[in-house]
Amino acid sequence: MHTNDARFVPPVSGPAKRPDRRSRVHAPLAHIPLAHIPLTLSLMLSLGLTGCHLIDQTDIDGKKPEAAAPRPAPDPETRPALVTIEYTTATPEYRAALTSAVRAAESRRPGLLYDVVAVAGTASDAPLARTRAAEAMIVIETQGVPPARIQLGLRLEPGRKVQQVRVYLR
Repeated sequence: MHTNDARFVPPVSGPAKRPDRRSRVHAPLAHIPLAHIPLTLSLMLSLGLTGCHLIDQTDIDGKKPEAAAPRPAPDPETRPALVTIEYTTATPEYRAALTSAVRAAESRRPGLLYDVVAVAGTASDAPLARTRAAEAMIVIETQGVPPARIQLGLRLEPGRKVQQVRVYLR
């Protein structure tokens, strides 16, 4: 072999020595190309910080604030009805009273929500009661209230002889 050859390694005299392990510098990112190091570091940081959270008052006080319980929907019987329609006759005259009540309520607080609840004594009376509640809803709609602001409901009160339609405000 010639000494000009780039692959030429001069012979070493004596036995081959292994480098001391303690003298080697440990480089964990040595096998990663330089162009990939920023991406690798950001990936390592994002994986390492997944268990972290922002500091807030609970870190200082040690108490967690109690979550406020959502308010239950009011029971229809505990709130006063805007209008109660009694069906002592087959077709009671309620349209004028309902119209004026809706106008007055809308003039005080525009955008109110309405619950129109049919009240029947038995399950067999329910279809007729629902029809009557739907008729009351149509009267409310004629006053310019959109159907999305009106909710229909049905309540069974065992022992009730006379059907009712009650209109509540929310």
